[in-house]
Amino acid sequence: VDENIAAFAIRTDFSHLYITQTGGSQWNLIRSIYHEWIVDVSIIDENNIWFCTAYPASIFHSYNGGETWIEQFSDSTITTFFNYIEMFDEYIGIAMGDGNENEGPAVILKTINGGTDWVSVNDSAFGGYSGDLWRRIDFIDINTGYFRESGINPNLLFKTVDGCSTWTSISLPQNTGQALKFYDENIGFVIDFRTYNRTFDGGITWEEDRKSTRLNSSHVVISYAV
Repeated sequence: VDENIAAFAIRTDFSHLYITQTGGSQWNLIRSIYHEWIVDVSIIDENNIWFCTAYPASIFHSYNGGETWIEQFSDSTITTFFNYIEMFDEYIGIAMGDGNENEGPAVILKTINGGTDWVSVNDSAFGGYSGDLWRRIDFIDINTGYFRESGINPNLLFKTVDGCSTWTSISLPQNTGQALKFYDENIGFVIDFRTYNRTFDGGITWEEDRKSTRLNSSHVVISYAV
């Protein structure tokens, strides 16, 4: 959220959700769930926190810093696991899950009322599924987002600028990008095992920077100052 407030989840036999309001000097456990995966977390202030789970696929919201939680969405006929959630303010957000049994197309849900209603906006889009949890999708606002599919060869990188109504295939620097992150409509990164590629024009062109050490994409945290 800012230099003081952040949240993260860790998974062993339990999923644990932590929050800090002191810039990381102290972390408080605010939620533990047994045999459910907390996959992704979105926090917009010290009070409003959302997280999504897998098996079963659910979205939860707390309006009081984690003291109480409300299940906002759970429908196994739509998706069995979530990959991603991003709230842009207390009302507007995006969540993504895969179709049943890991099949596409990806299910993208949108809310404009703080999660009271989550509406599917991607029922008939391109075919691939996510395959890599939160690492292959990123929205910078309710309209503009990027998604790298799995399950189709070659894998393609898609971009929407109209809130998922339409998607356009854009250039991808390699067929094995393991994580992507965009910071605005122009600046973004795609991470591979030994390289990262960056774009300053929204994915039209990419620059490669090859590293000598192997990057583990399951632990990648991408930070960029603009």
